[in-house]
Amino acid sequence: MKRSRGVALTLLGKYRLETAIQSAQDREQWGGYFTQQQLAKRAGIVYKTIKKIRERSGPADVSSLQKLFKAFELTLEPRDYCLYDAAKKKIQTALFKTGRRDWLEAKKVPNFQGRKTELEILRNWILDEQCKLVTLLGMGGIGKSVLAEKLGTEVASYFYAAIWLDLRETPPIDHTLSRLIEFLSDHTESNIATPFSSSLSKIIHYLQKERCLIILDNFEALFKSGEFSGGYKESYENYGKLIQRIGESDHQSCLIITSREKPQEICQLEQLKYQARTLEVKGFSISESNHFLMSISGRNDGFYLSRVYKACGGNPLMMIWGINIISETIERESPHFDVNQIIFFKSSQDLLDKQFNCLTEIEKEILYWLAINREPISFEELRKDFFPTPQDHKILEAWHSLIRRSFIDQTTRKFTLQAVVMEYITSRLIQKISQELASQEFRLFNKLSLTKANIKDYVRSNQVRLILEPIIEQIQDFHVCIRRTLSTIRQQRQLSEGYAPGNLLNLIICKPDNRYEYDFSGFTIRQACLKNSNQNRFIFRNSLFVRPALSDSFGLIFSVRISPDGNHLFAGGSDGTIHVWNIHTREYTASLQGHSSWLRAIAMSEHNRLIAGSHEHGEIRFWDLDTFQHLETLKLQGGSVLSTAFSPEQDILAVGCRDGQIRLCMIGERIECFQTIKAHSLRIFSVRFSPDGMLLASGSQDGCIKLWNTTSYKCVIELVADSYVFSVAFHPNGSLLASGHEDKCIRLWNLHTGQCLNCFQLEEFVFSVAFSPDGEILASGSEDGSVRLWSVQDRNCIKVFQDHTQRIWSVAFHPIDNMLISGSEDCSIRFWDIKEQKCLQVLQGYPYAHWSLAYSPNGQFLATGSEKGNFCLWDLNKGAYIQPLRQHSNVVASVAFSPDDHFLATGSGDGTICLWDLKTLGCIKVFAFEDGNHAPAWSLDFNRSGTRLISGGVDRNLRIWDLENYQLLQRLSGHNDWIWSVTYSPDNQIIASGDESGLIILWDGNSFQQKHQFQASSGAIRSIAFHPNGDRFASMGDDGQVCVWDVNTHQCLVTIESHEHMNFSVAFSPDGKWLACGSYENTIRLWNTKDYQCSQVLSGHNEPVWLVAFHPQGKTLASGSQNGHIYLWDFEDGKCTANLIAPRPYENTNITGVRGLTTAQRAAMRSLGAIESEEAS
Repeated sequence: MKRSRGVALTLLGKYRLETAIQSAQDREQWGGYFTQQQLAKRAGIVYKTIKKIRERSGPADVSSLQKLFKAFELTLEPRDYCLYDAAKKKIQTALFKTGRRDWLEAKKVPNFQGRKTELEILRNWILDEQCKLVTLLGMGGIGKSVLAEKLGTEVASYFYAAIWLDLRETPPIDHTLSRLIEFLSDHTESNIATPFSSSLSKIIHYLQKERCLIILDNFEALFKSGEFSGGYKESYENYGKLIQRIGESDHQSCLIITSREKPQEICQLEQLKYQARTLEVKGFSISESNHFLMSISGRNDGFYLSRVYKACGGNPLMMIWGINIISETIERESPHFDVNQIIFFKSSQDLLDKQFNCLTEIEKEILYWLAINREPISFEELRKDFFPTPQDHKILEAWHSLIRRSFIDQTTRKFTLQAVVMEYITSRLIQKISQELASQEFRLFNKLSLTKANIKDYVRSNQVRLILEPIIEQIQDFHVCIRRTLSTIRQQRQLSEGYAPGNLLNLIICKPDNRYEYDFSGFTIRQACLKNSNQNRFIFRNSLFVRPALSDSFGLIFSVRISPDGNHLFAGGSDGTIHVWNIHTREYTASLQGHSSWLRAIAMSEHNRLIAGSHEHGEIRFWDLDTFQHLETLKLQGGSVLSTAFSPEQDILAVGCRDGQIRLCMIGERIECFQTIKAHSLRIFSVRFSPDGMLLASGSQDGCIKLWNTTSYKCVIELVADSYVFSVAFHPNGSLLASGHEDKCIRLWNLHTGQCLNCFQLEEFVFSVAFSPDGEILASGSEDGSVRLWSVQDRNCIKVFQDHTQRIWSVAFHPIDNMLISGSEDCSIRFWDIKEQKCLQVLQGYPYAHWSLAYSPNGQFLATGSEKGNFCLWDLNKGAYIQPLRQHSNVVASVAFSPDDHFLATGSGDGTICLWDLKTLGCIKVFAFEDGNHAPAWSLDFNRSGTRLISGGVDRNLRIWDLENYQLLQRLSGHNDWIWSVTYSPDNQIIASGDESGLIILWDGNSFQQKHQFQASSGAIRSIAFHPNGDRFASMGDDGQVCVWDVNTHQCLVTIESHEHMNFSVAFSPDGKWLACGSYENTIRLWNTKDYQCSQVLSGHNEPVWLVAFHPQGKTLASGSQNGHIYLWDFEDGKCTANLIAPRPYENTNITGVRGLTTAQRAAMRSLGAIESEEAS
C-alpha cells in the first residue's frame, strides 16, 4: 500500500484559517462569501487544492498551506498541521453548521475583553489534542464563566451538539442527567425513573456516537462549605461519578467545567494521564487590566490604574467594585483624594463586606429581595415585595445606586444579582435569619418573605433548598424554637402583620411533624405555601391569607382549555367538576359543578360566550364564559360524550360520541340537537372545526379521520391511519391537520392532497396534539407522561418535557403568551415556558376518590385503591386506619385478597401489578409484562385456591400469573377493546371478562380456551360478579342496565333498569340473597335475588357511589363514593354504621373566620378536610 506523505490541517489550524477567512469576508464582502476564483487568485493556488485543504479531504503540501495562510495575513505554525495519515485517524472535522445547541443558561457576554493567551491554550486542548475534560479553575469573579462562554461559542461549530448547564442552583443529579439525555438523544429518549448507572451509560453512548460538547458552569455549588475542598453536598456525590466516567471512557466529546474548587476526580484523572487538562484562570495582565479599567472608569491615569490593579489582583469583578468604592466613598469625601488611600483588599469576601457595609438599609433590602427571587425581576415586581412599602422614589434611588455600584446584572428590562453577589447575599441572609430566630429579635424575618408561594415552580424549589433548608439546619431544637417564635409574634402586633407568620409557617411545612399543632389564629399570613402540609396540624381561626398557594382538590385531568382572552384556565377530569384558575396569578377562582361522572370534554365559544362541559353519560352543561353562571343542561339520548367543539363561525356545537355518531347542537334561546351524523363504526375520540369553520374533523377508534363540509355535513375527505385516532388538531392556516394515534405516531396531513406528509414515531400512545397560535410548533401529550414540542417546518422534535409521571390527555397553547399547559392522569396541571423550555408552575390536585374496594376473606381488613396511586387498609377489628402504602404512580384500579388472607394484589393505571405480604405490608413482587410494555391493569382476581392471579387491562389481553414461581403462565387474546372487568367463578371452572365495547367472553378456567362470547351491553362492561352458587353472574354496563346471565345457556335471566345511570360495581351477598349496586344518584340499591325486586335503597352519600362490596359473613355492605368516603351499612335496617375516610391534606385544619380566600379556595380546603365552626370569635 502506497503511503501518503502529505499534510493536513489540525483542528486548531483549521479553526485559525476559517476564522481569518470569515473576518476577511465580513470586512471585504460585507458578510458575503468569496467566490472560488477570488480565493484562488488571492492565494495563488488552484481552488481544488484550497477546497481539499479546508475540508481536510486529502493530503496537501506545506507550501500550499503557507500560501493560503499568508493570503489571510496568518503565519503557518507547526501546530497548524500534521501528517495526513495522522489526521485521518482523528474525527470527522467538517464544521457542524447545523449542529444543535442549547445555550439558554449560558452567561451572555456583550463585550468580551482580553484572555487571548488563555483562549489559544484552550482551543489547542479541545480542537487539536481533543481533550475529554477541561477545567477552568479560579476564584469568584475572575471571569471563568465569561471565558467559557467565549470559548464555547468559538468551538461549538466543531461539535455535533453543544449544551450549557448552570449548576448555580444545585440541580439534583437526576435532573441534570435527564437534561443531558434528552438533548444528546435529540429528544428521542426520556429518562423517567431510570437508575443512575443506566442514565450514565446512556450519556456515554451518545458521547461516543457523536462529538458533543457539554459545559457545566459553577460546579463549586455542589461542594460542601466549611470543609476541605472537593467534598460534595449530600446526594450530590454522583456528579463526581459523572466526571470520572466521562474522563475514563473512550469517546471524542468534551466536558468543560468551571469551578472555584478542583474536583478530586479531575486530580485523579490527570495523575493517571487521561485526556484531562486544568487551566487556572488568573487575573488580567497589567495591559489587559488597563484597557478594562479605562473602559469602565473613563480614566487614563497610569498610576491610578496600576494601584487599582494591584489592589484587586486583576480580578475583573473586584476591579469594577474597587472603582465603585473609590468613586462612591473617597472621591465623594475629597475631590483631590490621594490615590495611595485606595484600600487593598484581602479577598473578594473582604471586598464584598466593605462594599455591603457602605450600603443604605433600603439598598441592602433590595439585594436580599433579589437573592430571594433567584431570577431577574422588574422594578414593579420588586416594589410589590416590600412590606411596608417605601415611597417609590426611595426605592428607585436605591435601585439606580445599586446599578451604579455594579451589584446588579441587567437582562432586557429585568435585573438580578451577579453570581458571586447572589451567593454572598444568600449566605448573609441565612446567617442573619438564623441569628434572629436564636435571639427572638426579628427584623429581616418580618420584612422579607424567604420564599414566594405563587412563582415558577423550579424557582420555589431552589428557594426551599438554598434558603429554607439551610436555615432549618442551623436551628437547635426546632420545635422549641417554633413555639417561642409563635409566642413572640403573638405578643408583637407588628410581627403578626408582616412576613414573620408566613415565614414561620413555611419553615414548619419544610420539616413536617404531625405530633404538634400550631396556632396561627389572627395572624396575617403572607406567601404561605400550603400545598404539602398534609403532615402538619394548624389552626387558622380569623387569620388573613395574602397570596397563598393551596392544594387543589381535583383528580385525574382529561381536558384543559384556555379562555380566548388568555385570562382563565379551565380543567376537567375524574371529579366531574370544571376547575377555573386565573392564569396570571394562578389563583383558584371558581368550580363549575353539576356533573355526576367523569368530565371528558370542555369546549368554549368566544362568539356565544359559552363554556360547555360534557361527561360520559351524554349530559352537556353550559355556563356563561364571563360570569361562570350555569345556563342550561342538554341530555343527549343514546350517546356517551367523548369530545366537543364549537364552530368559530356558526352557532353550532359538534359532539363526538361513544356510539360513533356526531351530534350537532344548535345554540339559540334553547340548546338542542338538530342533526345526527352516522360518522364512524366505533368511538369518536376527537372532533375539531377548522379555523375558518368550513370543515369539521372527526377522529375515531376505527382508525379513520373524516372531514365534513359544514354546509352540507357530507364527508369530503377520509384519511385512513389504521390505528385508533385519539386527537386531531388543525393548523392555524387550515392547510394541515395533525393526529395522535394508538400506534405511537403523530401524523401530519396535507388537507389539499389528503396525503400524510410526516409520521413522527414515539414510544407510547399519543393522546393529545395542538398547534401553537403561530403554527410553528406542534405539541403532543403521550401515554408515558411526556410533552413533546415539534418544529412544523423542520419536522423534528425540539424539546421533551418529562415532569408528568402519567398519561397526558390534553395540551393547550396560550393564545398570547409563549406558554403551553398540559393536564395529566398524575393529577397535575403544568405550565410550560416554550422559550425558556422550563416548567413554570404546577397545579397539583389531591385526588381522594377510590377506584376499587375489597374485604379480606376473614373480614378483618378492608382495602381500597385510590387515584393517588396508593392503597389504603382499614383494620375493622381494631377500627384502625393503616398508613397508606404506595408502589404505584397512577390510580390503583383494582385490589384483590388471596383466599388464605396472606396476600393482597393491586393493579394500577401505571401498568404494574404488585403483590403485597399482609403481615409485613411489604411489596414482594412486581409482575413484569413479557413484551416490556406496561398496559394499565384495570381488574384482578385470584382463583379460589390462591395459586393463580388473573389480570385484564388496556392492551386487550388477559394474563394468568402463576403465584408459585411468580411467572406469566398464559396470555389470552380475544377482546378487541380495553378490558374493564375479569373474575373467576366460585369453582374456578370459568373466567368471565368484559370490555369497553360491551362484549363478555367466558373462558375455561383450566384450559383457558374461549367457551363463549356475546354482546352484553351497548356500553362498557364495568363490573362482573358471580352468584355464590356459580350458576349465574351479573354484569353492569354503561347503558345503565344490570343483567343477570345463566352460565350454561348464556341467556339473560333478568334485566334491571332502575337507575338512570349505574357505575362501576355490582356484587352478590355471600348467601346469594341480595344483589347490590351503586349509582350516580348517590344511592345503593339492593335487589332480592328471588324476584329481583328492589327491596332497599341506602341513602347518605353526597356523591355518586362507585363501589360496593359485601362483608364475607354477610353482616355489612361497604360502599365507596366519588368524594373518597367509605360507608359501612347494616343493609337489613338501612343504617350507616361507619364512615371511613383516609386523612386528607387539611384534615381538621380550622379555617373558621379566615379571610383572603376565594369561595373556590375555601370550598377546596373544606373538601380536603378543613373545618369551620359557628364559634368564630
